[in-house]
Amino acid sequence: MAAEATTTLANRTPVKTKEALDALLADRGGKRYYKELDQLHVDSDAFKKTLHASFKSRLKTWLEICAH
Repeated sequence: MAAEATTTLANRTPVKTKEALDALLADRGGKRYYKELDQLHVDSDAFKKTLHASFKSRLKTWLEICAH
């Protein structure tokens, strides 16, 4: 249970310790993981830029496929 209090599941850090692995595996159904995701700060401007660039690129690819 100590791992549950000190380990954050919603992050980009690879699992490197047994304690972190145990905490991750103990989160059945991802309840704690998704609860942590709800509390994360989202950079709206960066998200908007990424989404716009991705959409623009995919739309361009789709149009090129349809043109041939």
